This record gives sequence, C-alpha cells and structure tokens, in this order.
Amino acid sequence: MTKHIHTVIFQVLLVIMVGVSIPALGQSDTTARAEKKSTEVLKAYDEQMRLAEDWYKDGDFVPLLSGLQSFWRKDSLTKMVASNSDTNKDFRKAKDDRRNKKLVILKYMAFGYIATDNMEHAEERVNQILAINPNFEAQADDPVLFQYLVKRMKAGDGSIQIVSAAKRKESPYEAAATVIVVTQEHLQRRGYPDLEAFFSDLPGFDVARTTGSTYSNIYQRGYRSNNTDRTLFLIDSYEENDLYYGQAYISRQYPITNVKQIEIVYGPASTMYGANAFVGVVNIITKDPADICDGNFGASANIATGTYNTSYADITIAAKKNNVSFSATARRYHSDERDLSGYPEYDFDPAYYDTVDYGAIFDITENADSFVLANGITAAHPYWDIVTDTNGDTIAVTLTPEGEDAARAYDKAAFDTTLNGSPIGYSNVSEHWLFHGKLKVADVKNRFTAGFQIWKYEQGAANYINDLRRPGSDNGSLWSPQQSMLYTQYERVVSDAVRLTNLTQYRFSEVTDKSRLVDLQGYENGNLGAADLTSDVGSWWRTRYFYQVSRQFRNETKVDFSLWDGKFNCIAGIEVRNSSVYGDFRKTFEDTSSVIDIGVSTLDDQPGSNDFTIYDFGMYAQADYRLMPRIKLVLGARYDKNKVRTEGGYGDIVNPRVAVIATPGKFIVKGIYATAFKNASNFQKYSISDQRLLTNPTLQPEKVINYELIVGYHPNKDLYADVAFYYADYSGAVGTVTVAYENTTTTMNDAVGKLLIQGLQSTFNYRINDQYSLYANATYTHPQQNVLDDSSGYPTDEFERIGDIADYRFNAGVNAFYFDRLNVNLRMNYTSDRPVGEGTSVADNPSEFPAFFLLNGAIGYRDILPGLDLQLSCNNILDLEYFDTGIREASGASYTYRTPQKLRNFMFRLIYNFEKPK
Repeated sequence: MTKHIHTVIFQVLLVIMVGVSIPALGQSDTTARAEKKSTEVLKAYDEQMRLAEDWYKDGDFVPLLSGLQSFWRKDSLTKMVASNSDTNKDFRKAKDDRRNKKLVILKYMAFGYIATDNMEHAEERVNQILAINPNFEAQADDPVLFQYLVKRMKAGDGSIQIVSAAKRKESPYEAAATVIVVTQEHLQRRGYPDLEAFFSDLPGFDVARTTGSTYSNIYQRGYRSNNTDRTLFLIDSYEENDLYYGQAYISRQYPITNVKQIEIVYGPASTMYGANAFVGVVNIITKDPADICDGNFGASANIATGTYNTSYADITIAAKKNNVSFSATARRYHSDERDLSGYPEYDFDPAYYDTVDYGAIFDITENADSFVLANGITAAHPYWDIVTDTNGDTIAVTLTPEGEDAARAYDKAAFDTTLNGSPIGYSNVSEHWLFHGKLKVADVKNRFTAGFQIWKYEQGAANYINDLRRPGSDNGSLWSPQQSMLYTQYERVVSDAVRLTNLTQYRFSEVTDKSRLVDLQGYENGNLGAADLTSDVGSWWRTRYFYQVSRQFRNETKVDFSLWDGKFNCIAGIEVRNSSVYGDFRKTFEDTSSVIDIGVSTLDDQPGSNDFTIYDFGMYAQADYRLMPRIKLVLGARYDKNKVRTEGGYGDIVNPRVAVIATPGKFIVKGIYATAFKNASNFQKYSISDQRLLTNPTLQPEKVINYELIVGYHPNKDLYADVAFYYADYSGAVGTVTVAYENTTTTMNDAVGKLLIQGLQSTFNYRINDQYSLYANATYTHPQQNVLDDSSGYPTDEFERIGDIADYRFNAGVNAFYFDRLNVNLRMNYTSDRPVGEGTSVADNPSEFPAFFLLNGAIGYRDILPGLDLQLSCNNILDLEYFDTGIREASGASYTYRTPQKLRNFMFRLIYNFEKPK
C-alpha cells in the first residue's frame, strides 16, 4: 500500500513539475509588441541606473534605497519575451543587457545599505549579486566595505550556501533537512590533521576508532553497522563509497588545504541521491582554483610532524588565466600509530597459554568412537585417554597431560618465530596518498569542470583481531584500498531562472593486491583441532592474499529553474549508472604478486562468474513553493530501478519527501517526512566465508521512514541555535541467519532486522565579536533493534538496546583571536556510558565503556613570515586513558572488544599561503 502511495505522489509531482516548467522554458511571441516591450524594459533600467548614480554621488541615500526598492519590486513583475524565441540573437543580447543592469542596480542598493550602516541588508544584496553571477568581481573604485563583502562571501565566509540537501544552492537554514556546515576556517583554527578527526566534534555521530583496516567506523544517528556504510560520502557531490562494500573509507588520506567547506546532512536523503543516502550525507566541497589565487597563481601548504612518528604534507597549487583555471593537490600521510603492545589483547605474550585449559577445549564426549577409528588412536597414544563403558564401548576421549603440554608448546612456539622478516609482535603502520586535480573553464553563462582524484592507503589490519589470531603490520597484516575517479561537470545558465547541469563520473573501487591477512592456525583459537594434534601439526601463521576491483560509469542531468521571482523553485533530474562489481574477493595463499592472476573466487564456477553487471536508473524532482512570505512547502520524490545482469536486482522503489518550513521573525521551524533505502551490497549478497556457505542474490533493500521536527533561532548573522527531534523506523536490516545446508546447517545473510531509533540533537554557534566565538552541540540517542533468535537468527517480537552508542554526547569549543595574529582554540568532548553486554546488540562484549571527558586545543600564530603561519595542537590534553568499542560482534573471541585510544599527543604545523598579485 505504501509503495502505491509513494508512486502516486511521485507521478502527481512529476506532472506538476513538467506542467509549470514548459512555459518557463519556452516563452515565445513573434509580434512587434514584444520587441517594443523589451526595449522599454532596458530603457527603464538605464533611467534607474542614472538616478542611482546621481543619488549616490550626492549622498541622498534615503531616495536611493526607496527608489531602487520600488523599482526592483515593479521589475520583478516585468517579463521580457522574444519575437523569435530564445534563438533570436537580438533578444539574447537584450536579456544579457538586462542581467548586467540588474547587477548594477543591486550594487547601488548594497552601496546605500553600507553607507547607512545596514550591513545585514548589504550582505543580502551581495548574495543576490553572486547568485546571478558567481564570478562577479568588485571594482577598485567601489567602496572598500563592498569589496570586502564580495571577497568574503565568495570565499564562503559570509552567508553560507549549501548544495547537498537539494542539489542546488540554498541557505542551510531553509533546507528541507537538518544541516551543519564546517568551513575551512573551522578546520584550520581547530588544528585538525585530517578530515576524519572533525567527526568527533559533530552532533549525531558515534566514532569507533579502531585504527584497523578501515581506521574508523562512524555511526550516524545511532545506527551501528559493520562499517561506515549507511552514510553517503561525497567529494564535490561525487560519490566515494566503495562499490563492493558500500562503505566509506573515511581515514587520513583526505587533504585539508583544498577544502572549502564540509556539509553534513542528517536523515534520509534517497529523494535526491537514491540508494545508500540512508542515515545522512557528508559532502566535502573542495576549493575552486579561484578560491586559492586572486591573481594568476596561488599555493597553500600544510606540513606537520607529531607524536607516534606521525607526519604529513598537504599541498595545493592553483593558476588561472582569463577564464581558465587549474588546481592540483597532493597529500602524503604516515604514522606508526600508538604502540598497544602493553595491553593483553596485543602483547603477544606466550605466557598466556599457561593459563589455557586445553582439556576443556579438546575432550571429546560425542561420537568419540568415530574419532578413535578415524585417527587410529590406541590406548597407548601419548596424547589421549580412551574412556569406555562397562561394555567396552568408547564413550569419551580425554586429553592427557602430555597432550595438553604438546598443544601448549605448539601455540607458544608460534609466538617465538619470525614472519615477513620481523619477529611476531604488535605493529600498525599507516601510509596514505592522494592526488586531486581540477580544470575549470567559465564565462558568464557556461561553466565546465574536469577533474580526477586517486587515493590509496596501506593500514595495519591487526587491530580488529586480538593477538591470539593475527600479528601486526610488520608481519604482513595489511589492508590496502584504492579509489580512482575521473569526472566532468557542465553547467549552462540558460537565463536568470533556468540552469542546466550535466555530471559524469567514472570510477574504480579496489582492494589492491597488497592486501593480506595473516591468521594464526593454532589450538587455543580453534583453527587447529584434535585430529591435527594427533598428527603433531604445529601451530603456524597462514597468509591469505586478497584482490577485488569494481567499476562504475554514472551520468546525471538536472534542470534547476525558478518562477515568479523565486516564489517557486524546482530541481529535477535523471541519473543512470552502469557498474561492474565483484561478487567475492579473489584469494590465494601464494605470493601476493600472483593474486590477480591466480587468485580464486568462490563464484568462479557459478554462471556468469565473479563479475556482476548492474544497471541503475533514477528520476527525481523536488520543488519548493512559498505559500506565504515566511512559509515554504517542499515536495519531492525519486523513482529508482535496479537490475543485476538480466533478471536480478531489487526492481522499482519510490521515495518521497514532504517538508514545511516556516521562518517567523527570528525563528526557523521545519517539519519533515522522508523515506530512504539502502541497497544490499555485493559483499552481503555474494561473499562466502568458512562459516557462511550460502549466498543470497535476492537480498532486498533495507528501508526507513523518518519523521523530524527542527526549531531554530537566528536573530542575526552572529548567532544561531537549534534543536532537532527525529524518529526513524528501519526495516529489513541485514543479519546472519542459520539455515539448512547439505544435511547440516550454515549461515546466510538475510533482511531480518528492525530498528527503532529516536533522538534529539542541538547546536549553538555564537560569534561574540571579532575576537571571540564559541560553539556547542548536544546529542541524545535512544536506539533499539529487534532481538534475533539465538538458534536461527530470525527476528522475535522483543527489542533490545543497540550497543556501543552513547545516550548523551556534548561537544563545545571556544576560539579567541589576539593581536591580529595569535589564535587560541580550545575544545571539549563529553561522551556518556556506551552500553554493551547482556541486553544489548553486542551481548558478548565483556567490557564496560564508562563516560569520558576529552580536552583538545590548538595555538596558532599568523604571518611569522609573509604568508607563513605556525600552529601547535594538542589532543587529549588531560592524558586520559579511554577505549573505543570494537566492531561487529566485538566479543573478544574473533573481533577485539575494545581499542585503546591515543594518549596526549602533539602536532606541530607549518601553514603557508602564497598568492601572486594580478
């Protein structure tokens, strides 16, 4: 029933969008009256410009503002129409003339507001100017404050605009979502060494920083998952989530110097983005070349060294000539990470095995007679005692003291070996690289951008697993993902009211052939059994090599148009994707140099082999209509169709969004209803492990219905506060179930989970004056999921607390700027208890995670030399010992249940900005 309602909503909305857009896109009048009207409009502008210039020169600011305001209101109702459609050259020239004259009128209005000390209205006029022409340049003889406003707002420091909520520029305060913006100024002043670090200062996020294969698992709005795969991660609106897993590798590879702002959207966003924008969207907006150089060349560098042998270099250069500009960014990051060998999970101490009861592991009480026959065990065997009943039948086989000593000695010996040229022990190296380039050609009406990005990292893969199963990176345990993409964007400004945009992306998503997992084949951890001990098989380290590559071509065309002087705005688009995604890893136990060629997938013998061709089609529209001056209605819907090969895929899905946004006085009130879906990844559908022997190609998408209410207070540009309440109902979450398989049982992934998550998040930002500013945010989360039956894995009617998610989180910071050069930043993070253990979704976690309070800070000094800044940052100033939770079941058996976090650590930076004058 819900699907049919969504379909009807989408179809009605699409008809409305098409119906109102046709007259906007094709107005035509071939009569002489139209040409006369256009001429009259231009003459009216000329007269008004002349009056404005006279009023401004004479200092008559009251008639200047009242006259221009009156003219602007009347002009908004005046339409210019063509005599021979928009192909008429004279008419196009007339429209361009009117556009340029509009800029002059707005400029004089801004002059008047500046002269009368009404800076808030002056900023509004500058915003209008930049909306019409983002490349607008102030002239040398314009008022100094006007030049400053233009430069500041173009740099993103004025009235901030976002694109992530609706794929069009808009104020975050009127976006149909809860949105937070982190600017380049925030990133630099707070001393973040990378983009991953800032998530700890955001509301609505729980961070499990394992420093393992994915470095960090980031859970948004209380949704705990195996990886960061429910949040859509974008770079300049181009998708970064891995094609095979669906996860975002948010680690230390992303640079700081080319980031303009970061836009965080909370809540479902499938109406605009389709699959995987499930709990929210993070969009990294990089700088245009013109943001780096006002002249014809510019450069920015961020070079640092610090604790744990950590260092990085992050450099961006840019150049421009006329309407052509180019930028290039390179980043390299290295860290040895914190040495965790002092903790029992990672100390590789063979004395641990002295406490192990091997008899409890290996004593056989079922089918003992079969074991005796299969392994040729006699009463004289030194490792086994055969227990018989009164009839002489074997009823048990128990380990002798000599057998226990043998198993213990084999396990100990495995710790006293050398592997990959290094003694067995803890190590966790991190190496990250990234290259990014952007070419831009722009004039008044056309903007073309082409770019590329490639990153790769090598991260120790030991921290997910404890020392009884996996050694450090020096012994060969490494995970090495790589992402590469090429992209283009063409934007055509058809008119003041209509813009067309085409985006194209081609990307590779890889786990490179340097990825390898080393596992202990031992007796205590169960990888060797009783039969192995009988045959005197010694414990040993097994290395598995991995490789997978997936590819995707994506194209999106969208039209953004506005009617009735901005009273009605709409964006509509069509998106297609063609993907080739691995079903399972290629693996081999031989040397890594051959894994690509000789590695074997579990699907190689299946029809179609290991590559899955996936087709996706999406069509969306979202419109806002101002019902009253301070009330806006937003309606949106998206239709998605998915096909895998010839017959697979989830088929058709429709996701709507409805929002009402009111801005009475200094308040902002938003009410939102939205749905979304998360498509099951190929990893969930097709991968096979030793415990999971069945695939599930028909695994259906997970779905969510979300309700949200936001109340904000924004009395001026220096103060903003809000509180958001949300309630999310998730269904079809993927879980592991037990099913029959070849006269026994195995596990399989299935859509069995239901989650009910509700919460509150609040933000407060206050710029006290030019010297002081502060921020604070708070989060309350109540996440629950249905209990799965222990034996089958299928759902029951009971619910339990989702583990690892804090009830309360509070972050705050203050920034002070002294002597025009010294910047001091102090930040704190408070996280309440994170429930685990019995009654939670991680029932087997044996630990406790009490509340903790962190203090972080940074001190910077500007212009030590021209363009050169110094900064010293210190995180965990109080040197607190605390732990983040483990991933997946986090029981301590397979996956470690906790990860010790960094103690007090320092980073010293050199920040350099060079700009060659015009």
